[in-house]
Amino acid sequence: MVIVPRHKLAFVHIPKTGGSSITAALLRVQGLPVPAEKHGWQTKHHKRGRLHSGYEHLEGWTGFTVIRDPLEIVASFYAVWSHTTRPNAFVNATKKFKTYLDYVRAFTSQPLFRPRARTLTSFCTCPRTGKSVELLLRFSHLDEDWASLLRVFDIDHVDLPKRNITAHESRPEDYMALYEGREGEQAAEIVMDHYREDYENFRELFPIRAFP
Repeated sequence: MVIVPRHKLAFVHIPKTGGSSITAALLRVQGLPVPAEKHGWQTKHHKRGRLHSGYEHLEGWTGFTVIRDPLEIVASFYAVWSHTTRPNAFVNATKKFKTYLDYVRAFTSQPLFRPRARTLTSFCTCPRTGKSVELLLRFSHLDEDWASLLRVFDIDHVDLPKRNITAHESRPEDYMALYEGREGEQAAEIVMDHYREDYENFRELFPIRAFP
């Protein structure tokens, strides 16, 4: 969680939602230098060095995060892990799957992927107080919503830099192609069942899909 003391803002970084860009922009808001984009550059700027720790409610502060359709989040992880040349446990496991459906089944059930398969709702809710973040930005309208947040808190405009975007990242419509056909529809059903509470809580913030 990135905190901005002057404006009493606390940003919850949910993986694959543009959090690297938000983190860099928040450093600029505070007049701090933005480090070169190297592995681990964000860690020291998060509370207690925990990058994806979820929401910790601070009395009198405003918590915010970015919400993205889980169908895109799961596909985004796949796009990176199935193509990157830098090995890790996620990459090694993903490259063994023959189909996207095989990957989705494992992502939503195997302990290895559990830290990355957390629901958005779990990130947004403080386990100590049960309170949720107050502001939700839409990934599909991130620049627009970011600009609105700055206006609400009377912060001089800072553009969102493009950070942590690899050659394997795709446009949302490309990700959705993974959910076409019989196996694709099965994969979509599994993802939507796993993230059921998020579709109940945030459906109006996601792009309109042809899925129930």
